[in-house]
Formats: sequence, structure tokens, C-alpha cells
Amino acid sequence: MNISLLLKYIFKLKKYYQIEQLRFEIGFVLILKVILLVVIWWTFFSHPLTREARQQIVTQIIVTPSK
Repeated sequence: MNISLLLKYIFKLKKYYQIEQLRFEIGFVLILKVILLVVIWWTFFSHPLTREARQQIVTQIIVTPSK
């Protein structure tokens, strides 16, 4: 086997593994972002305020004197 062909093959393999590593990293980051967005949504937006709680907050805003 020719040495130059062997070296070309090794470089192709190296590039392939770099691409696979990049795919893994991008996929991992995207999954992590989705999990983070779900946690943020669940923490802040999945439990809407009741009408009484909203009225109480609005009343506090209106009644509290501005500086």
C-alpha cells in the first residue's frame, strides 16, 4: 500500500471524527437548551395567577405612591 494513500485515509478519518464530535456537541447543547426552556416555562408560566391574586397585585401597584 502506498504511504500517501494511507496518510490521506488517516486524515479523512480524523476529519470524520471531528465532524462526529461537533455533531455530538451541537446535539448536546440543543437538548440542554430545550430542558432549560422547559424548566423555565414550568417554573414561571405553567401556574397562572388567580383572578384575586392579579387584582391584589394591580391594587398594590395603583395604591403604592410613586417616588
